[in-house]
Amino acid sequence: MPTLSADVARSNPQIRAAYKRKMVALIHRMSNVLGVAGSGREERAWSIVAIMIGAIAISRAMADGEEADQVLDVALRTATALVAPK
Repeated sequence: MPTLSADVARSNPQIRAAYKRKMVALIHRMSNVLGVAGSGREERAWSIVAIMIGAIAISRAMADGEEADQVLDVALRTATALVAPK
């Protein structure tokens, strides 16, 4: 998704509309399994997807090493906390 999102952003309106439909469908599926009730489920799903896509993009852009791995580890912990908050 990190690479695809950048390519779609530069694409024609039909491709962008298809991407939007698929992302919205993904968010709806994710929100149905999150461990929270109420209207905040979709917000959490969007947050999880955005955190993970951003973390991959940042980690890939950094030189391999501890900091690049840390980006992914921190994002995973944050996303996991959003899935099933205490």
